[in-house]
Amino acid sequence: MYKTSMICGLAMLGLISSGQCVVTWTGTGGDTDVFNDANWDFGSSSLSAIDANTEVLDDLVISNATVTSASGAGFGALLIGDGFSLTLTNSDYSSAGNTDGISGVASGAQSTINLINSSMNLQFASIGVDFNVDGTSSLQFRGGGDPINSQVDTTALNLSVGAELILTTRAEFDEQVTDTGAAGTITANGTEVTVGNMDTLFSFTGGGPVTGTVVPEPSSMALLGIGGMALLLRRRK
Repeated sequence: MYKTSMICGLAMLGLISSGQCVVTWTGTGGDTDVFNDANWDFGSSSLSAIDANTEVLDDLVISNATVTSASGAGFGALLIGDGFSLTLTNSDYSSAGNTDGISGVASGAQSTINLINSSMNLQFASIGVDFNVDGTSSLQFRGGGDPINSQVDTTALNLSVGAELILTTRAEFDEQVTDTGAAGTITANGTEVTVGNMDTLFSFTGGGPVTGTVVPEPSSMALLGIGGMALLLRRRK
């Protein structure tokens, strides 16, 4: 805590670059609302509140928790500032309403969402957000018509093998990767997803919503098979 506080203090004095303060979820506010400031430890951050539609200019960390965004009436996005991040570890995050989601800020550095053994259920994501989803995590978008939306800056999903992407229909997967300029980019195991390669990169289950689980590319599976056969032959000798 001392080291973190010292770094944050130097950042606020302008002696080092900003972005090194961490605001940590405590869940001590009596509910799961991400916009309840009593649920956060702001430490030495210059922030004192996290409000819907207001840019968050520090890194947010949530561990071992269930979190919701319930902003009430109207558009209620959690806005992650340019160059800052939200990291979930062993946690579940869901937006409550049809107008709630995650957004970055236009015309700047990318914002980052990291999911580590966690799940996130959103109506949408937009404007310059990079999602890094590990192989034990899932990311769901309930909205239709390109819920992974770029608008002015590209929104990108980087999905590891085993990661789950959940959309309303299989047709939404196709639409998401063909609406150039309107939709975000989806990468599965390092390969950009297209309509042509989607069935080799994902295993699909469900009729609505539909879950696409990232699978190893065929060449990797073939190498594993060859390696396993070689090992078996070696053991027989």
